[in-house]
Amino acid sequence: IYGGDNMQQWEYKTIRSPKVAFTAGEREYEMTKELNDLGQQGWELVQEVATVSSNSNCLIFKRPKAPTQT
Repeated sequence: IYGGDNMQQWEYKTIRSPKVAFTAGEREYEMTKELNDLGQQGWELVQEVATVSSNSNCLIFKRPKAPTQT
């Protein structure tokens, strides 16, 4: 039932995002640019995980994995 050659496979990417309130300015522009760049590469933000031990959140992205050549 699961698996097989036709099942969509994913690759994942994580980045850290500072736990700061975004206000209009350079940091907001940088974050927007980074997210747009990742979107252009096919990455989709699927979850933000708050971390307790650091001053950042973990952003989790996924995109379809390219088929492997046989």
